[in-house]
Amino acid sequence: MELEHCFLRIPAETLYRNLRQHKKLMDRELDGVRALLDELSGWPSSPTRHDELLREVRQRQQSLQQLRLRMDELERDGVEQLRNLRCRATLLSRSGGSGDGDELTDWGAAGGSEDRPSSRRRTMAGDGGDSTPIDGYGSDDEAAGTEDTSTEVETAAHSPPPTATEATARLPPALCEPCELPSTASGSPALRLERFVVDFLLRQGHWDTAKTAIDHWNLHRLTEPHLFEAIQPVVSALRAHRCTEALQYCLENRRRLVKIDSTLEFHLRMQEFIELCREGNTNASLIYAKKHFVSLVARVPAADAPTREHEVYRAVVRCLPLMAFPPDTPCDRYRVLYNVQMWARLEEEFLQTHFALNMLPSEPQLDLLLQPGLCALKTRYCGQAEGGEGEAERVQPNVSADATAAAEVSTATEATEALVQHVASPRHACPTCNSPYRELAAHLPFSHHVRTTAVCRLTGKAMDEHNPPVVLPNGNIYSLEAVNALECTTASGVEVRDPVSGEKFRRELCRRAFIM
Repeated sequence: MELEHCFLRIPAETLYRNLRQHKKLMDRELDGVRALLDELSGWPSSPTRHDELLREVRQRQQSLQQLRLRMDELERDGVEQLRNLRCRATLLSRSGGSGDGDELTDWGAAGGSEDRPSSRRRTMAGDGGDSTPIDGYGSDDEAAGTEDTSTEVETAAHSPPPTATEATARLPPALCEPCELPSTASGSPALRLERFVVDFLLRQGHWDTAKTAIDHWNLHRLTEPHLFEAIQPVVSALRAHRCTEALQYCLENRRRLVKIDSTLEFHLRMQEFIELCREGNTNASLIYAKKHFVSLVARVPAADAPTREHEVYRAVVRCLPLMAFPPDTPCDRYRVLYNVQMWARLEEEFLQTHFALNMLPSEPQLDLLLQPGLCALKTRYCGQAEGGEGEAERVQPNVSADATAAAEVSTATEATEALVQHVASPRHACPTCNSPYRELAAHLPFSHHVRTTAVCRLTGKAMDEHNPPVVLPNGNIYSLEAVNALECTTASGVEVRDPVSGEKFRRELCRRAFIM
C-alpha cells in the first residue's frame, strides 16, 4: 500500500484545494457585496448620486456573473475528482479482496446522519440535559418545543444506519454512475503494472507514447498526465537555459513551497545572477544582487538557526564575488559555478519539488516496484563480472582458448555451443549483474542469505538434489544438466569437454559432488 499512497491522495488533495479556492472566491465576493450594501444604505437619496449608484451595482453584477462561471467550473472539476477518487477506491477494494467493490456505494453512510431532518436543527445541550437553540439556528417556536427536539435527536441516534440504497440516493447524480474501470480491473497486478508504466513514460517525457498507452488501456481515471503536462513548458525552458517560466511557477505556488521549505526559487535566482555574470554585464549583476541577495546576507544566521538559512547564506557569500571572475577564470572555486551542468541540477531540483508538492514519489513507481526483487537477488559478488577482480577473476574463462577448443570440436551439439558462448559471461542469468537492472541495483543494499545456494556457472540454475553438482577431473564443478549438454561421442567413447580449460575427460571419470 505504500506505492498506492499517492494513488488516493492526489485526487483528494486536488479536491481539497478546489474547495479552498471555492471558499476564498465566495468570501471575497460576499465581502464586496456587504461593503456595497453598507455604502448604499448610507447614501443620501439625491438624484446626483443615482448614476454612480447604478454604475456600482452593474460592476458588482458583472463580478457576480463571473463568479458564477468560475464556480460552475470548479464544481465540474470537483465532481470529476470525486469520480476519480471513487473509481480508485473501488479498484483498491477489489484488489484487497473485499468483494466486487459495490460496498463503496455506501461511502456516505457514515456521515448520513448529518443530512437527516431531525439532525439539521443545531442544538447545544446544557448541564441539566435541556437543549437550547444556537443563535441564528432556531426560532421561538422551536425553542418552545425543545422536549420534542430532544426526543427526535435521541430517536435518530438509536436508529439503524442507512442502507446502501439510501446512502446512494443522497449522493449527486453524477457520482451514482458506475465506475469506468478498465477491462483488466479484475487482474489488479496487470493493471497496476500498466499504471506504473504510464507513470514511467510521463516522467521520461514521452508524452505521446504515454497518451497512447492511457487511451489503449483506458487509464484516464487512474493516472495524472495533467501533472506532468503542466510542467512541460517549464522543463523545456530550463533545458533552454531560461528561468522565467520556473520563477512564474514559484510565484504561483509560493505558499506551498514555503510549507515544504523549498530552496528552488533561491537557486533559480542564483542561476539568473550567474548568467548575468557570464554575459559580463556587471551593472545588471550588481542591481540584481542588491534586489534579491542583500537581505539574505544582511546578518549572519545564528548558531541555532535552521540548516536552510546557513546553506543559503554560504551560497550567497560564495556567489556574489562571481562578478569579478570571468567564465574562463583559473580559480576552481568560481569556475565550477559557470558549469552548464548546473542547469541539469536545477531541472532535477524543479522536478523533485514538483513531485513533492503533488504527493508523487521522487522516483518512478516502476523502479520502486523492481527494487525489492533486485535487493533480494543482490549479493556481494554481483556486478564484479566486468571488474576483473576477486571471485569474478577466478571464474573468468579464457575466451580465446574456449574459441579454439570449440573450433576443434566438430561434433559438438548446439546446446554445447550455446553453453560455450555463455561462459564468457558467467553471471548472464543474474539480473543485478546485467543491464539495465545493474544500474537500478547499484545503490541497493545486499540481501541477507541464511543458506548458500550453489549455482552452475554455465546454465545459471541452482544445483540441488534434482540437478546435483558434478566434479571434473581438473576440479571444475558444473551441474549435471550442463555436463550432459557438454557430452560428445568420440571413437574412444563418451567424453566431456571443459569449456573453461578446453580439456576433455571421459564421462565415467566425472564424479558427483555432495555439499554438506
